[in-house]
Amino acid sequence: WKRVVTLIIVLLLTSYMALMSAFFFYLRYKLSYEEASYWKTIILPLRIQAHRQEMGEYYIKEGKAAFKNGDFASARSYLSAGLTRVHNDGEAIIMLTQYYIQGHPPRIPMAIKKLGDHIEDNLNNADYIQLYFQLLSLEGRITEKINNAEIYLKKAEDPVIKHLIAQFAIQGYVSLGNLDRA
Repeated sequence: WKRVVTLIIVLLLTSYMALMSAFFFYLRYKLSYEEASYWKTIILPLRIQAHRQEMGEYYIKEGKAAFKNGDFASARSYLSAGLTRVHNDGEAIIMLTQYYIQGHPPRIPMAIKKLGDHIEDNLNNADYIQLYFQLLSLEGRITEKINNAEIYLKKAEDPVIKHLIAQFAIQGYVSLGNLDRA
């Protein structure tokens, strides 16, 4: 029985190493993930969360590079994949929403949803806040703009951001003709 148990253990270890080696080559050569290392792949089950984070950061980096090079289809794929793993990269979310806005036809509601899903993580990013509220205005969602401005005005800590959000609330009230609230 000793030999049988030893044989089973050796076969299991060999199978595991073969599987992880195949996965390493898949990461390295099929996905072109240059940062993949053999030893990190071997211990992957022990560090799956760190691997997801690293892959997300890699996809976001590739997406930003593709966006800057004008390859918007690849940028969208990379950014979407990266943002499913790393949720709080404001610059990547802005790039993805710009893709939605500039598409044919423009998908502004999709861009608003993407921005709205991560706005609390990006309350310190003025460009992010501005894009979100401008898109709400563009879609004519003035009541939603006012309600969200009042919510995020309470949550924001930076006085510059609070001022920016207050301006969008005032614009909303003026658009609705409610000058007393403005």
